[in-house]
Amino acid sequence: ADLASQFYLREEDVGRSRAEATLPRLAELNSYVAVSSTREPLSQELLGTFQVVVLTNSPLEEQLWVGDFCHSHGIKLVVADTRGLFGQLFCDFGDDMVVTDPNGEQPLSAMVSMVTKGCPGEVTCLDEARHGFETGDFVTFMEVEGMEELNRCGPVEIRVLGPYTFSIGDTSGYGDYVRGGIVTQVKMPKHIHFKRLRDALAEPEMMVTDFGKAERPSMLHWAWQGLHRFLRQHGRAPRPRHQGDAV
Repeated sequence: ADLASQFYLREEDVGRSRAEATLPRLAELNSYVAVSSTREPLSQELLGTFQVVVLTNSPLEEQLWVGDFCHSHGIKLVVADTRGLFGQLFCDFGDDMVVTDPNGEQPLSAMVSMVTKGCPGEVTCLDEARHGFETGDFVTFMEVEGMEELNRCGPVEIRVLGPYTFSIGDTSGYGDYVRGGIVTQVKMPKHIHFKRLRDALAEPEMMVTDFGKAERPSMLHWAWQGLHRFLRQHGRAPRPRHQGDAV
């Protein structure tokens, strides 16, 4: 065990397997979850018994064949690793993962002050606060007077026109709006397709979080590939500040 590798390890664990030393402390987190360890080598038979596989400190060749197997058998895969100040995280949750709540936040709602008749109809909210909706959101209505048809219709997709206005579908055949109403965001299921690790490495999709360092994601991507190549060729990690290893 390496005491610097994680906070579950203690001095008396030095020399023991990290899995065996960590197991009883992990089990204490939730008594309803069965936790076990194994020294059995990774194989397709072993992987096939799980719904989710998480790889850490794994060579790239192992990541690739495990990724191919998990993707083809509907097993969710997470690859995570850290090297010094840098880390990598890859997720493959299958060809068709349904997300019922994209952000985990409470649905937005706003007070309605006006709805026009037209195609499309335009909804105006009270100007005390911005409605916060985005184009493509789905909403429902309640307590609308006059244009009661809105109260009975299912979730409708909107297009944002401004901080207090958005358009909906055809309202030309509805009654005249009188007053009142509450519009509430409805979170619709989203289908997400994940690539295999092998395909993601060949055609990476970079996420830029700091536009002042837009080149950073691609640099880190190639740095990890270079590190995996070094490990494969030399069977060890590069030595810190070693000119020969850097070349």
